[in-house]
Amino acid sequence: DLHEHQHSFPTRRSSDLEVDLEHLLTDLRQLVQRMDFAPQPQFSITNNCGDVRITIDRTQMEQVLINLLKNAAESGATKVSLTADFTPNGRQVAFRVKDNGVGFAPEALQHLFTPFFTTKQGGQGIGLALCKQMVNNHGGTITAQSVEGEDTCFVVRIPR
Repeated sequence: DLHEHQHSFPTRRSSDLEVDLEHLLTDLRQLVQRMDFAPQPQFSITNNCGDVRITIDRTQMEQVLINLLKNAAESGATKVSLTADFTPNGRQVAFRVKDNGVGFAPEALQHLFTPFFTTKQGGQGIGLALCKQMVNNHGGTITAQSVEGEDTCFVVRIPR
C-alpha cells in the first residue's frame, strides 16, 4: 500500500538555511565532473540569477538536482544543462534540467512522478517520486516536458 511508504519520504525541516545559489551550483559542477557515464555527456550549469541567496534544505535540493542530472546523463544524452533563472514574477527560482536524450513517450510522461513507476531497465521508480516530495516540501513544483526521441526538460520551481 502506497500510504505505508509515504511516512519515509523526507519533509522540510526548520533547519533550512540561506544558501548562496552560486556556491550550490559550483558544488554541483564539481560533482558532475566526477560522475562517470557512457557516453559521457557535456554538462553545462548556468546561474542567471546573479548573486542571490535562497532558503532551502541544501541537502534535499542537491539530491533533487543531482538525481535530475544523473537521469539526464543516463538517458544517452550528449548534452545536459542546468540553468537557474528567476520566474517572471521574481518570487521563485526555476531550475531547468534539459537534455538531448531519448525523451519519454506521452504515456510515460504522465506517470514519471508516480512511486515505483520506471522507464529505466533495473530502475526502481523511487528517484523522481522522492524529488517531487522534496520539492513539495520546499513549497515548490516540479514538472517535465519531453518529446520522445528528442529531448526532456524538468523544471523545479521553489520560492526564494
